[in-house]
Amino acid sequence: MMSNKAGSGGFLYPLIFKESKDYVTKNFKEGRIDYGEFSGWSFADKFMAYLLATEFLEFADQTYPTPREKAEVPVWFLICCQIVMRMTQNNSYSSLPHLMLNAGPVLLRVGFNIGSKDLGFNNKNEKERRTSVDQDTVRKFFKDTKPQDIRAWYNVEVQRWFKGQDYFDANGVYLLDQTHCVVPNNENYEGAARMPVDEHGQLAVDKAEYRSCYSLSYLLHLPVSADSFHVAGYEWGPGNEDEIPQARKLLENFHRENTNAIKILIMDRGYISGELITEIKRKYKIDVLIPLKKNMHEYSDAVALSKMEGIKWESENINATTRYRACIIDDTSLWKECKEKLYTVVVEQSVYDKISDNWTTSTWVMCTTKKIKRAMSVVKLYSLRTQIEERNSQFKNAWCIGDFSSPNASLMEAHICFILLTYSLIQSYLVREDLQELANKAITTLRREESLGLNNMIIYKDDRFAVYDTAIALGIVNDLETQEARQRLREALDRNKK
Repeated sequence: MMSNKAGSGGFLYPLIFKESKDYVTKNFKEGRIDYGEFSGWSFADKFMAYLLATEFLEFADQTYPTPREKAEVPVWFLICCQIVMRMTQNNSYSSLPHLMLNAGPVLLRVGFNIGSKDLGFNNKNEKERRTSVDQDTVRKFFKDTKPQDIRAWYNVEVQRWFKGQDYFDANGVYLLDQTHCVVPNNENYEGAARMPVDEHGQLAVDKAEYRSCYSLSYLLHLPVSADSFHVAGYEWGPGNEDEIPQARKLLENFHRENTNAIKILIMDRGYISGELITEIKRKYKIDVLIPLKKNMHEYSDAVALSKMEGIKWESENINATTRYRACIIDDTSLWKECKEKLYTVVVEQSVYDKISDNWTTSTWVMCTTKKIKRAMSVVKLYSLRTQIEERNSQFKNAWCIGDFSSPNASLMEAHICFILLTYSLIQSYLVREDLQELANKAITTLRREESLGLNNMIIYKDDRFAVYDTAIALGIVNDLETQEARQRLREALDRNKK
């Protein structure tokens, strides 16, 4: 039982159930229902409305590298399954039936609901089905997609979509980082390499035991503020794959489609290479900001030069307990390996400890190919780099980016891809008021079309559904006259809980 309603551009969103309030109400009053849920307009609803309003699902349907010659299940629907899994931080395909059963009004609109044997996208179901697509259908679809095709889709096609949404701003501040995803010591994880990392994937050569892991590099775009990152591309490989080769792949792919988008690239010490910095500046016209290692001669030389007479220091108090001093060392002889002129900044950070009533001062040195006039401007810019660790923590802990449901290479690639995609889509929604307004308009339209209130109850019976204002639904429950009707309803609600 499936009808279709065309969206903009002729894209079809299936309405799995027929709406029949008379039929459902008659059964509801007798306690005969299959499923019911209270549902308001949650964040998930607003976010899905945003995806509908911006035609992301239509874009994904047309561009995703499907492994199927015949699309018995629409690609956009399968991608919705991935997004719903990632939004709920649930990485198991076996969870799909539960996730779809607990969808709200907008998810209902695109088919995330229960049904009978007729539910689905074809007439091949022999047994009664509770969701519109079997979990194995979703899993096998992504398992059959080549890993490199999934990555190329995200790094090229998805970034084109973001560009079309005017998400790449003129400031052009990007960050490059690599982290590690630890996996079980299982030979089925092909390509995993044993590295000295802790359980969170942090490199710790002296203290950590060797664990099987993969390396994940990503290019992060900072469009509005330090609290909102968009993942503009990623590379995935063995745990012992160096940052620099992955960085070259990322920058080449992104620059090919987005020339001059990156103005300044902030990197950590793992990317220290005069050859790489020269290449980035000359090939892509991108300025680099990178800290030096304390054991480098260039570091000690810069600190020594900062103590010479005539060096101008700038000072700034961040708050009552933190203050900075910084100076510029304008000397191209600091790093002979780099063919571009470098501007070096020596920074002293002083932090007040109330317990000991003392100030503790630490020193670090940064260099950049960007001509600078004020040392503190570099300090503030590099402070964005500290957000990387927070992002890594979010991906690993909240988003479970290393918690794979299978060692299959394609499923791991899809896992990584759709976590980064869902995260970036949510970020783009949260930081753009105009996009939030667009999503709210879409919700208003849906609410008007289907007479949905802000809070409501959806009742299913057979292949039909009805939407009730919460007060009206509770009134029907309260008016059940027979013990048999109440018992039937109680049993249906108990089944819901299970």
